[in-house]
Amino acid sequence: MSRRVIVVGAGIVGASVAAELGARIRGEVTVIEQAPEGELRGSTGHAPGFVGILNEASVLTELARDSVRVYRELPRDGAAGFDLVGGLEIAQSPAAAQNLTQRADAAAAAGLPARCWSHARPHSWRPAWSIPRR
Repeated sequence: MSRRVIVVGAGIVGASVAAELGARIRGEVTVIEQAPEGELRGSTGHAPGFVGILNEASVLTELARDSVRVYRELPRDGAAGFDLVGGLEIAQSPAAAQNLTQRADAAAAAGLPARCWSHARPHSWRPAWSIPRR
């Protein structure tokens, strides 16, 4: 039996769903998007290039982790279409620093790599791209 499926939204989620359905069903998968070609308006457009894995709800962390597995398998020009590179968050107050410490602890509990550095961190640990203070 041949099926016809329509996926609404051409962002990362819609594109991933369409790719998965295309691999699983016998039939036609069509993706429709309301934004003009070349514009990203939905959740993909609000955080282009960033896929956060850690979430307050463990079920959403697992969903994000599974999504990353799928994204890493999507090819682009014969190579991987997604690279997992990490992120950097900077606290500008003691309260924000406490929040980041809690997030790092939650990440570690979920099996995600995370660490906190203080402003007193030795300069030898600084990434090559950082700019020294004057």
